[in-house]
Order: sequence, then structure tokens, then C-alpha cells
Amino acid sequence: MALRYLIIEDEPPAIALLEDYARKTDFLQAAGTFTDPQEALHFIKEKPSEFDFLFLDVKMPHINGQELLALADEPIPVIFVTAYDQYAVQSYDYNTIAYLTKPVAYPKFLAAAYKMREYLQINAATKAEEQSFFVKDGSRYLRLEYSEILFLKGLSNYLQLITADKTYTLHLSLKKAGLSLPMQFVRVHQSYLVNLNRIDEIYGNIIYIGKEEIPVGRQFKDELLKRLNALM
Repeated sequence: MALRYLIIEDEPPAIALLEDYARKTDFLQAAGTFTDPQEALHFIKEKPSEFDFLFLDVKMPHINGQELLALADEPIPVIFVTAYDQYAVQSYDYNTIAYLTKPVAYPKFLAAAYKMREYLQINAATKAEEQSFFVKDGSRYLRLEYSEILFLKGLSNYLQLITADKTYTLHLSLKKAGLSLPMQFVRVHQSYLVNLNRIDEIYGNIIYIGKEEIPVGRQFKDELLKRLNALM
């Protein structure tokens, strides 16, 4: 898997060197180069899914590299590339994977790139584990993605977990299940937890998910609308 990088650097010779080194490294793929940190910040905020990490200078006009990271919406993995080694310790207040001082030799660049690849692979594996769980189905244990859940329905002493393909019965209370679910799940009724990402329509006090109609309890409606507005 190629790692997509942005270069944010105001010196053309440094940009040229980084681009040359990146072309020699088969698992790196250019996603953009910026000499203006303000333009880079706009791209980072508008298109966060189009890159994986940054090659970032520290001293730049108007916004320095550390200020740029502080203004970003989410932590971004970064390889700092700078002539100023006195910023090295401070840089690790951010999501810094490596710190390279100019002039950068290719072996050090390559070592930093490998370190970034290892970090991103571990991070991706951790996220995959966080997005799934095991459910017992008879004598088997199956891995399900949280995104597969349409809603959960609480009954007397168990609950039903409903996906598009199947309904699973769990000997668990709805309240306890809700404590372990990600933020996209919200309680909408004494007997229902729904996946906000699977809602097709809300009309009055009824939620429509596919052909299912789920009632919205009066005491839960304000929280439902608050959570929906946060997604807009």
C-alpha cells in the first residue's frame, strides 16, 4: 500500500530534494506540495482523506510548522524536515514520527519513511480492531463491523442486534450494550438503540431504516436531534 504524503516547505531546493528522495522510495506517493502554509492548512481541513502524513518544515512565513499542526482539526502524523535542531524536543508535543535536519541524506530519509510506514500500519490495524467485535451465533463466534448494525432492540432480559442480513440474540441489557458502542449509536427509545449512519429518514416520531420503523421516545428526541445536527 502506497503512503500518500504532503510536502509543506517554503524553500524550493528542499522541496526538490524531498521529491527526488520520495520518487526513489517505492511505497511513497505524492498527494501535494505547498510553499504557503496557509494554503496547506486549507487543504488539510478540506481534504483530510486525500493524504496520510506530512513532510513539514518548522520555520515558514506567517504560520510555522508547529502552529499549523495545532490549527489542524485532527492529529496528523508528521516527519519534520528543518535546519533547526533546537525544535526537536518541542516537536514531539505533536504526532511526530521522525525529525530530520537539513541537509537530509537519503539513508536518513528512508529510515524515517520506514518508521512512518510501520506507524501507519499499526495504527490501521488498531482502528480495524476498534471498528469490529465478536458476536456469538450458536456455537460460532463471528466478527461483525459496527457499521453493519442497523439497530438494537431491547426485550425483557435480552436484546436483538439487527443487521441487513440477520438478527442476533444477545443475553445483554440494552443499557449495558450502549456503554460499549461507538458514538454513532444513540438511544431513541426505552427499547431501541440506532446506528445514526444507517437512518434513511425521520418523519415525526418515527425513524425509518430500510423497511423497519422505529419509534422515537419523547425523552430521547432532543438528544437524537442534537446528534444528527452534529453530523451536518
